[in-house]
Amino acid sequence: MSDTVKLSEYKCFDCDQVFLLPAGSTATVCPRCASDRIQHGGEMQVTVVSQGKDA
Repeated sequence: MSDTVKLSEYKCFDCDQVFLLPAGSTATVCPRCASDRIQHGGEMQVTVVSQGKDA
């Protein structure tokens, strides 16, 4: 059984970090450098086809 997860993509202007958050969440700072200069890059859907043993 596969699940679809919606994610929002963000990019930091200062350190070029690209990171994903669950859709509907809003990023205010970069998780790597704590800069507030981030840009929303769009949303995507990811299909989970397999999970690890510990899930």
